[in-house]
Amino acid sequence: MRAHVWRSVLLAPVGQKEGAGKLALLAAAFAGIVLLGIVLDRLYYGKWTVAFINYFEVNVVEGVSSNFGTTNWYIYLLQVIFASVIPIGLLIFAAFIIFLVDSPKSLLICIVSPLLLVHLIIPHKEIRFLFPLVNFVPLILVKGWQQFVSLWPKPLPFRRSALVAGCCLGVLNFIALLPSTFTVPANGRMAITKYFRDDFSRRPVRIYSLQVEEENPFQPYSFLRQSFYEMPNVQIYQIPKYNMLSRNMFGSDTLGFLVVHQGELMDPVLNNRIKELGLIKVKDGVAPGF
Repeated sequence: MRAHVWRSVLLAPVGQKEGAGKLALLAAAFAGIVLLGIVLDRLYYGKWTVAFINYFEVNVVEGVSSNFGTTNWYIYLLQVIFASVIPIGLLIFAAFIIFLVDSPKSLLICIVSPLLLVHLIIPHKEIRFLFPLVNFVPLILVKGWQQFVSLWPKPLPFRRSALVAGCCLGVLNFIALLPSTFTVPANGRMAITKYFRDDFSRRPVRIYSLQVEEENPFQPYSFLRQSFYEMPNVQIYQIPKYNMLSRNMFGSDTLGFLVVHQGELMDPVLNNRIKELGLIKVKDGVAPGF
């Protein structure tokens, strides 16, 4: 995200006559944001790294994200319309187009456009990649409405109805946000990794999973290393078939765990094997752990 912040900050003065003092202030703010981000990355990752350079190299240069699937550029349009709930998504898109056409050199457009363009170029697209723009959506809606009203030669005949409809949509949106705000995010694969980090951070642990993509909770993808979730005391063993499981894998000297997907629990052979080994369920997620 910081990569797009600096592009936005540097592009903002284009077309404007700003003094050297204001440009220096923008440059200082940009440098401060970058340095703060690098320090925070060092604190949480445990090593010096520049996140936005890594992001560009991995996703644009190496194209690693394409392994998750590729889509056309216009998929973001459909995602914004439907993920934001109709008609809110349509209003967001219309407001952005109106504001873009009327004020293409505005600071807001210069902030939003670079991030949007970069993610249109990246073949793999998910609506969550646009989340940094969410905070600008209310302002885009207001600006779009102002431009729309200014272009209308007479007082809008449906002004009062539009305000009432807007208030109703705002209330509906607020109600919909409540469950999302208070829902625990780590209910899937991350719930499994969190379980081991919270309860077994210092004890040697062995985790067994099937040798297929997305089975290993710590390294779900063979083409992408998720070093942030790695634990030095956890050893991962991926097996071709569940019939290779044996009692000595779950000895007393090292704690052994089996992680399986929810759908695999429908397999009677696997269930019988779990009973034979005397395994019990200790954690649930998208892939419940045993």
